[in-house]
Amino acid sequence: MKIAVLGAGSAGVITSAQLCANVPNRIKIVNIHDPNIPMFQIGESTNSGFITVLEQACGFEFMEDLHEMDSTLKFGNKFINWRDKDWFNPLLDGGVAIHINNFKLKEYVFKKCLERWPNKFSLMQGKVTELESLDRGVNITIDGRTEYFDFVIDTRGAPTDWDQYHIAEGISINSGIIHTVEEPGDWQYTEHVATKNGWMFGVPLTTRHTHGYLYNNTITTREEAVEDMARIFNTTPDKIGRKEGKPTDYYFKSYYAKKVFEGNILKNGNRAIFFEPITATGIYFYIYVNYLFIDFLKGNIPVEELNAKFIDYAVQLEHLICFFYHGGSTYDSPFWQMAKERSTKVIMHSPHFRRALVDCFRKGQDGLPHFAENWVFSGYHLHLIDKKFGYNYFTDPEKNKKTIEAIDRNLNTGGRMIL
Repeated sequence: MKIAVLGAGSAGVITSAQLCANVPNRIKIVNIHDPNIPMFQIGESTNSGFITVLEQACGFEFMEDLHEMDSTLKFGNKFINWRDKDWFNPLLDGGVAIHINNFKLKEYVFKKCLERWPNKFSLMQGKVTELESLDRGVNITIDGRTEYFDFVIDTRGAPTDWDQYHIAEGISINSGIIHTVEEPGDWQYTEHVATKNGWMFGVPLTTRHTHGYLYNNTITTREEAVEDMARIFNTTPDKIGRKEGKPTDYYFKSYYAKKVFEGNILKNGNRAIFFEPITATGIYFYIYVNYLFIDFLKGNIPVEELNAKFIDYAVQLEHLICFFYHGGSTYDSPFWQMAKERSTKVIMHSPHFRRALVDCFRKGQDGLPHFAENWVFSGYHLHLIDKKFGYNYFTDPEKNKKTIEAIDRNLNTGGRMIL
């Protein structure tokens, strides 16, 4: 069996590594990418699941290999200006992750996989122009020639045709400006700084630190975003958001595929799903999709179940992001008014949130509050976020007893929930 992984961005690299560590030698993994396609240079925040992939596929060791990717340690995310008191959200289960230089991620992972899995992993360079689904495989046209593979995992970035995608209506940001400070970052968490126009991430690397100012371009102009970013960094607007004279902007939708696996082609990375980058949810989902595919190869789940699980987790993740937003921030600005309205509407109608709330209430009464339905994150983290944001749905269920009991009675009716 031959599996092609298309693309060498973060999703393509992670997918190649994850397959190397989880399929037998009789399955050949070929990463196919075009070296002429420029990568968007940015420092990336990861999670503990990412470390597991690196350890299993590449023999990654913290003390030996951090420098390979300009990496710094990450113990969680610090939320700044979201509430009157800043707070630190640790990684799941007391884990540890890293911040990475995505250019060096590709170099490190491909080198290690070629060394460790020479009978299983290989590289092919070229421009993919066509995918043709067959009854039992896929033909790929690469630089004018045709190659046959049993399966293809397509991670080549965002789609151009949106008919086969759901748009996440509850997520309010759609634009970003990347600003890099050419000095080492010396903090061991990812910054999540609320601003009047949205929020800004901060990722420390050993050679620089990178920040992404996220906003909605129907409310905030680029000029306004740049001016606010210049104020934050105590510099002039002409110093913000440019590299080698070119703007470092990106514009995006938040979306997920209606079918992630069809015709022996699995979508992953931005080809499958993209939500805003809060708490490194993107990398979490790349890894989850790959494990679903590995389960399929083992014969544990059929295609229909794989697609259904993907949709279910995508919806839960969208609603979790809305959970962060629906209480607003310290800014009573047009952006935050819109974000609160959109995200609250989603939360109010979320069956996932209703089930988690009722389950938490029941188990809390039985003395097991952290064993409730995890709703993407662990029960403990859901409690922590709930408490630190001042919602108290989970940490003080008695306060919401009547609401919870009403939800319990009408759990399957699709009724409106009053927060």
